[in-house]
Amino acid sequence: MKHFALIVFVSGLFGCICLSAEQIPFSFDSLFPSSWYEKAYNSSMSAWSNLDSLYKTDLHNTHPEHHAMVFDATLGRLVYAQYCLEQMRQDLSPRAVVDDIMYLSNVMDKIEQTAQEKNPDERMACLHYVIQNIKMFLAEKF
Repeated sequence: MKHFALIVFVSGLFGCICLSAEQIPFSFDSLFPSSWYEKAYNSSMSAWSNLDSLYKTDLHNTHPEHHAMVFDATLGRLVYAQYCLEQMRQDLSPRAVVDDIMYLSNVMDKIEQTAQEKNPDERMACLHYVIQNIKMFLAEKF
């Protein structure tokens, strides 16, 4: 009888713990949402990381289509970063401090520098255009 009561008690305790854990509908992202600056920063760093990893490999041994896909993904991430910065300006959320904006501008310089070292095609002109738009936006609006 003691064992049965102990089993019922432990299973009831375990059931309460499981039930309460399932009832929490909050995720980390809903409790601590990312700011528009953080999204722009993460997207920019991801773009820089893509270019850096691409150029650290031997470009002669990689397929040209892979090179183009990575570069296009980099352009897409930078366009998303620009969108996030525009949303940050329109949103009433807290804005980034001047040091953060200057750092993001320096990241744009590094992305452009990394891409220019090994990519002389027309995609570089597009990348330069997007980066210049982001840097002008940062200079004007913040």
